[in-house]
Amino acid sequence: TASLCASLTRIMIPTLFFTGIAYSFVGILQASDEFNIPALISVISNVIIIVYYIFLDDRFGVFGLSVAFLIGWSMQAAVQIPSLRKKGFRYKPSLSLRNEGMRKVLKLMVPVLVSTWVQPIVLMINSRYASALHEGSGVSVLNYSTTMYLTISGVFVLSVTNVIFPKLSRQSVSDDIKGLTETVKSTIHASLFFIIPMMLGMMALSYPIIDFIYGGGQFGADDVALTSKTMFFMCLGMVGYALQNILCRVYYARQDGRTPLIASVISIAVNVVCCELFVGW
Repeated sequence: TASLCASLTRIMIPTLFFTGIAYSFVGILQASDEFNIPALISVISNVIIIVYYIFLDDRFGVFGLSVAFLIGWSMQAAVQIPSLRKKGFRYKPSLSLRNEGMRKVLKLMVPVLVSTWVQPIVLMINSRYASALHEGSGVSVLNYSTTMYLTISGVFVLSVTNVIFPKLSRQSVSDDIKGLTETVKSTIHASLFFIIPMMLGMMALSYPIIDFIYGGGQFGADDVALTSKTMFFMCLGMVGYALQNILCRVYYARQDGRTPLIASVISIAVNVVCCELFVGW
């Protein structure tokens, strides 16, 4: 399994490059109040993967699937180029580290990276602990439930934060603290109005949701019960997940990467301590 994982990783390493390009383009377009094309990029990559899975999976297997992932991510970048050209953007190679914008990026980059990667980092840590549970299938249970949880909650939360971020940045640059405060308050109130019922609904319907999406074949009733129970408790963190994403954008708009970084480090540390204390039970 480790050898297969290493081989697939080698194939998929270039996705790091395409991810960086794609989300740089997303940032430029969203800052220009263009949200439609950035919203479609994941649809395009998913369509490529689905088409591969339906028509080519039997012939090329999991190695072909990793190549399909790579092509999907490259298309996420390519599909945004026409919109960028319409906005008047042209690319000119440059490596001017004295540029004021580059200096700000380098200064904020590390704390922002850690803050935005708190979810994957926590998932990696939890997967390490989960590998000792249910004869190793604890990792699969964790991954299935996390994917379902983030798909449902993330679609709403990330769409809200992506839309408000350019507005927060403009208000911050113009030092409109009153407007910034009102934007944050109204965003939090509106988000909680949807998130709290969504959280309770997902908790109440965790079993039928997992059964409908994953149930069948080798994914039996015991697997559904275990995965749905895991998702049930994950949903308790949905309000925190929403608030964390909104408040982090506020600090980034103020060009403060330090505060979200501290919060993220504390979050990761608490997670490790809780794993040590409770996984054995």
